[in-house]
Amino acid sequence: MLFTSWQYLAFLALICAFYYLLPQKLRWVLLLAASYYFYMQWNAPLVLLIMASTLVSYGAALLISRTQSTALRRLFLWLGAGFHLAALFYFKYFNFFARNLSTALRLAGISGLSFERDILLPVGISFYTFQTLSYIVDVYRGKYPAQRHLGHYALYVSFFPQLVAGPIERAGNLLGQLRAPHTARPENFSCGLRMICWGFVKKVWLADVLARYADSIFSEAALGNFTPMGALLAAVMFAFQLYCDFSAYSDIAIGSALLLDIRLTENFRAPFFARSTRELWRRWHITLSSWLTDYVYIPLGGSRVSLPRHIFNLLFTFLLSGLWHGANWSFVFWGLWNGTLIVLDLAVIPSRERLERRLPVYPRRALQALETAVTFALFCAGMLFFRTQSLRLGAIMLAAVPGAFVHPALQFREALTALGLWATPQGNWLAVCLAALLIHDFLHWRTEREPWTLLSRCRAPLRAVLSYAVAAAALAALLMQPDGVAVEFIYFQF
Repeated sequence: MLFTSWQYLAFLALICAFYYLLPQKLRWVLLLAASYYFYMQWNAPLVLLIMASTLVSYGAALLISRTQSTALRRLFLWLGAGFHLAALFYFKYFNFFARNLSTALRLAGISGLSFERDILLPVGISFYTFQTLSYIVDVYRGKYPAQRHLGHYALYVSFFPQLVAGPIERAGNLLGQLRAPHTARPENFSCGLRMICWGFVKKVWLADVLARYADSIFSEAALGNFTPMGALLAAVMFAFQLYCDFSAYSDIAIGSALLLDIRLTENFRAPFFARSTRELWRRWHITLSSWLTDYVYIPLGGSRVSLPRHIFNLLFTFLLSGLWHGANWSFVFWGLWNGTLIVLDLAVIPSRERLERRLPVYPRRALQALETAVTFALFCAGMLFFRTQSLRLGAIMLAAVPGAFVHPALQFREALTALGLWATPQGNWLAVCLAALLIHDFLHWRTEREPWTLLSRCRAPLRAVLSYAVAAAALAALLMQPDGVAVEFIYFQF
């Protein structure tokens, strides 16, 4: 049941209606049943894995909270965490290591051995595993007591709006809200519906459309047929596709939860306006970045160590970030690519900030715009490895990109003409949607607030015009999906 489908909208409407009709003490039952039903639409038997993850983390946290012995508390922590890490390794990484083991044995002269298995990757396993791991660790650290109500905790693990692709919630935010009483608030309905509609627009009108053009370039590139400008456009298109696809899921998830008077954590904050890779990662997939910071980077020592160890901590954290995204060496390289860029930020940013303080207003703004452009370009370069999932093809396409700046206007026009986007209705509509996205994100960047939550402060006519416009675009997106079938979100594979 995909977010951008009529089935989900009907499902959400029914859940909201019954949710506010039921007594407060029974609402968790409805949401838990709805969450399990929602997940079972992908693969019913795999809901048992979520239930097992719930029971193990619930039991481990209870044992930790009831035990005074430091050794036993640590044992229960490792048993609980070990179960989840083992499950994640088996379903997501077993075949990756099996392939590399077979390759190593073949290089050593031992051939004919294959350890790979036919393993179905459970949708959302990376997200709910990190959510349960953070809960166990936080209980161990004494951040808050273990949850004794199994039903409330099971709902925390499986809450349907964010179950499949985040945001990765912490118990301190979500668990308390699931226990609290809720009322139907008009402002939540208006803001939640606007965010859902905006998510539909980003997914269907931007992400899915960009995917068609980017996929065509990457498919030709795999055959060796691409131009330098094609490589550049592919990188930029995929960067916007990935951002629109993933942030659309987060918008719909946050909006859906808001209809139930529950506030999920913000996951994206205008990342393409960042002026450094370090800032970009504070704005991109915020809940993953903060999770890795709190449970990997800081326990390793963070920045409170020697410079070589600090660099190691950064690179190791981003290596794990790459592996989290997928079991492939290209993802490992992509993680190290971003980690290396952040290490370079450590050396460059202090000098850059001193220079900015000395510059007059307009030269300083020009420098900041240049920094934003360079940050985005470096991010797009990494996206070539992320999308191709091939170190070789990614390197070939990246090496070709400088050639795009020889007669760039002519190459740009030729590339868009070949894609059918130059001076065509499709190209014009795509440009309009991209402009709307950039305006939205610019406001988000300047105010540090989601623009749709600020709309309530606008005058009624403007508020009505913008609300109806995004609702109409979302309805049109639903009606005009290819073959009437919703397209899966990219992050379902992670």
